[in-house]
Amino acid sequence: MGSFAAVAVVLAVTANSAWAAIPLVVLLGAAEFSVTPGVNARVFSILGETRTLGGAVNIAAFNIGIAAAPIVSGLVTNTGLGLASQPGSAQPSP
Repeated sequence: MGSFAAVAVVLAVTANSAWAAIPLVVLLGAAEFSVTPGVNARVFSILGETRTLGGAVNIAAFNIGIAAAPIVSGLVTNTGLGLASQPGSAQPSP
C-alpha cells in the first residue's frame, strides 16, 4: 500500500506532464495489482468453512470497485480539477 500511496502523490504533482504521467499510471496499476493476491490470501485465511461464499463476495467486491472506479474518476474530472485530481480519487479504502 505504501508504494501505491507514493506513486499517487508523485502522479498528483506531475499530472500536467504526459511524459511523467504515463509511466506513473503504469506504476500505479502495478502497485495496485500487487495488492490483490495479499488481500485474497488474507480473506481466505480468515473464512474457515465458508470459503466458497466468502470467495464469491470477495471477487464481487473487486468487480464493483472495477466498475465504480471509472464513474468516480469521471465525476472528479468533471469538477474542473482535471487530471491532477485523479490520484486522490483512487485511494483504496482500508
